[in-house]
Amino acid sequence: MYLKEKIIELFNSKKAFKYFLYCFAFTLMLDIITTAFELTFIKGTREKNPIAYYLIQNFEIVPGLMISVLIELIFWVLLYIGLKTHLLIMSIKVKNELDIPNTSGIIVLLIAFVFHIKGVVNNLKVLFAS
Repeated sequence: MYLKEKIIELFNSKKAFKYFLYCFAFTLMLDIITTAFELTFIKGTREKNPIAYYLIQNFEIVPGLMISVLIELIFWVLLYIGLKTHLLIMSIKVKNELDIPNTSGIIVLLIAFVFHIKGVVNNLKVLFAS
């Protein structure tokens, strides 16, 4: 039971949410910078994300990546809203110990962090391989 209480305490902590947000923001920034370097300096590489690829073709590299990030932000917000709604419905059926909005935010930020850290690792592999 001690582990369960620690996990609930972590998900209810506003400090944990803030740290997850900072980690996500740093990883996102690093992903954008490494992608821009890769696309600018290594000829023959292209963005794997089809939406970002289309935007880069129409708006250049940096503006295209920034617009792509805004579109991605909309996706993450929609995912947060859906997860929060689903968890609120589930919490009605069971004894609720979690701060649902905070928990939803941490879960979405963790998923986004994993996707962007994967992008950073892939970009660094390409940059160091050339």
